[in-house]
Amino acid sequence: MAKKHRYIQTDIWNETWFSEFPDTVKLVYLYLLTNPGTNNAGVYIRREKAIAFECGIEDVSKELEYLKEKKEIIIYGDWVAVLRHPEFQKWETNLAIAQAIISDIDTIPEGLVKLLTSSDYRYPPIKKSEWFQAERKRVSDYYAKRKERNAQRQSERKKTGGGAGLRNEDIPFGTTDP
Repeated sequence: MAKKHRYIQTDIWNETWFSEFPDTVKLVYLYLLTNPGTNNAGVYIRREKAIAFECGIEDVSKELEYLKEKKEIIIYGDWVAVLRHPEFQKWETNLAIAQAIISDIDTIPEGLVKLLTSSDYRYPPIKKSEWFQAERKRVSDYYAKRKERNAQRQSERKKTGGGAGLRNEDIPFGTTDP
């Protein structure tokens, strides 16, 4: 199974909004950004008992309420949305992350999507349906072009007989005898 990676800008520690959090809130916030259940959109089913256990806090309801009051998270039924989460991901330049965010958003309840569109959720394409569709098109166009380029490369390799046998870089240190 592939490991998940989440980007966190190290200057988060210099941000006023973060530095003013109480210590336990900082811990819970970092957990919400990086826990195994999170996804690229930062919108997922929360498990308060797991948060409490992993953070070593008996009851995290105060911390979650604090983050909710500060408009850092939205709680919608069993779901949590970390509003700054997309800001930490590199979705603008990494289309695999952009595609993952779109897929994640496609799986969340419609009511939560509506809340995200009217909140300070840091993924601008969600603010308007035409923006979201444009982002979806940007990503799908990229992957369609990539697939086409790969097919062309394979076709060229077949025509030239490339791809079979040893490549120059497979021959040790300039010898001609493999």
